[in-house]
Amino acid sequence: MIRADGSKVEGEALCRDIVRKEGAVRRITVSGEVQREFYAMPGRSQFQPAQSEPKWDASFNFGLTASRMLIGTAYEPMRDKQDIMRRGALYSTLDNTYMAMYVDNRLGQVLVLEGKAPRTPRTHMGEKNMGAGDLRYWSVCKYRSLADAAVDACLYDEQVPQGKNGRFIITISAPGDRPGNARTECGVAWMPWGTGDGAGNPHGGMLLWRQMLPSAEFRPHSIFSTTRLNEEPNILGDYYPSPRYISRAEFEKLGCSR
Repeated sequence: MIRADGSKVEGEALCRDIVRKEGAVRRITVSGEVQREFYAMPGRSQFQPAQSEPKWDASFNFGLTASRMLIGTAYEPMRDKQDIMRRGALYSTLDNTYMAMYVDNRLGQVLVLEGKAPRTPRTHMGEKNMGAGDLRYWSVCKYRSLADAAVDACLYDEQVPQGKNGRFIITISAPGDRPGNARTECGVAWMPWGTGDGAGNPHGGMLLWRQMLPSAEFRPHSIFSTTRLNEEPNILGDYYPSPRYISRAEFEKLGCSR
């Protein structure tokens, strides 16, 4: 490892430098009780904190991440007054950032994401040399909530089939609601809904869209270039994974061709 000052650390010294004892890293979560109080605020949507018209919310810091529960309530305007400096939140690092949204499958059996996939290097089949791309890596994951920060399921870039011009369709549902055409042969990726929000709502949860190490050319179209709230669709453009709820029957009517 090369430190910022140029010094090199390797071997046993490297292990001592980077390994941390169990419990040394503070767990940041919100208690289930506090979370339920947020969900019960005035003006809330029917299935708060999920919204009937879902939209992604870029992550900047833990305060804004927690305030995501205010979306759809009478207190949502308070988010405009919060610190928006990007300093990391729950799942980000120096090299990766993400956007998130709350979801609930009572709003629709199937959550569909559609957009254009950023180019990423192929690595899954043991390639000897890593290629170039728009990003080093991207993924989408179904997490639970700030009270239970566990992950239920993920798809990463190479698991998502791409159609014409790099377009993709990702579907998320309970296994029993999986459309018959939500399969790779039809050009559609599928991910299981999981156990809910881990805090009493088996229908809820959080969806995270993660991006890692954008190229200089692609950075203006990446989550890394978001600087304020609600500009994600404009920044990402065609690469914005547009979300919508749909019934299983409606999705199956789309057939099996891309």
